[in-house]
Amino acid sequence: MPKIWRRLRVKTTDESSSSFAVELKKGKSKLFRSLKAFRAPRSRWFFALCVIAPALVASTAFAASSTVATDKRARQLQRMLDRVKERLGLDYPVTLELVPKNSHLISVETVRGPERRFLVKVEARMLELLGADELEAALAHELGHVWVFTHHPYLQTEQLANDVAMRVVTRDALTRVYDKVWKAGAEKGDLATFLGPDPATAGNAGGSGKQQEE
Repeated sequence: MPKIWRRLRVKTTDESSSSFAVELKKGKSKLFRSLKAFRAPRSRWFFALCVIAPALVASTAFAASSTVATDKRARQLQRMLDRVKERLGLDYPVTLELVPKNSHLISVETVRGPERRFLVKVEARMLELLGADELEAALAHELGHVWVFTHHPYLQTEQLANDVAMRVVTRDALTRVYDKVWKAGAEKGDLATFLGPDPATAGNAGGSGKQQEE
């Protein structure tokens, strides 16, 4: 009885093993079919990861470095703005924000809240458009609007804002700012109206008239 059982067991094992090998060879095994189904997609996923992952890493690194650079320039401009604000004797909080787009390129607005605050928005391309003294002049102009708003809110004009700005920056710098922002697409205005009479030109005209009278 034990011999017969051993023969049956060996025969059954051999047959099942042989049958499995045949099925595997023919591609009819469920295990083989499942592995075959997963083989191609996995290889495609692996290829996609090899190609896309480095690009995503590079893109993320570039975006991070751009953000860091932008934040650094924003802090530099904020320090410049703070210096001009101090020279103008303004005590109200004024913060600066670099923005991707500003139809005015640079502008100032009030911030809602219990405390009177102001926000200067500077379009990022202004950093490439203007030199250091021109950026300072542009900030001084916006702070000029803040000064007028906090002292004479009903007399708000470009010329008055520039009159305040020219306490700390030159007329020449403001002239260059207007020229560049107008060429960059900002709405053009009248320079003589915005800056008032040029003292140098007015002096020359007065001198010429005196000579003519003599």
